[in-house]
Amino acid sequence: MPRQASAFQIRVLEERIGTPLFLRKPRRIALSGTGARLAPDVSSAFETLRSAFAQSRQLVETTTRLRAGQAAD
Repeated sequence: MPRQASAFQIRVLEERIGTPLFLRKPRRIALSGTGARLAPDVSSAFETLRSAFAQSRQLVETTTRLRAGQAAD
């Protein structure tokens, strides 16, 4: 994701939450107190999503097609 798009998404999220998640300094960005408190839960949520997507892909890969038809006489 381009840097500008990432920055925009972060700002949208901060507006929805109502508080900054990052402290912006020249040439540096750091988690705010709120960002630091939310980080473990957000990381866990992303890991849960990654796991669910991986399981979904495995189901798709292991699903086979069965085609039934009449035998020729």
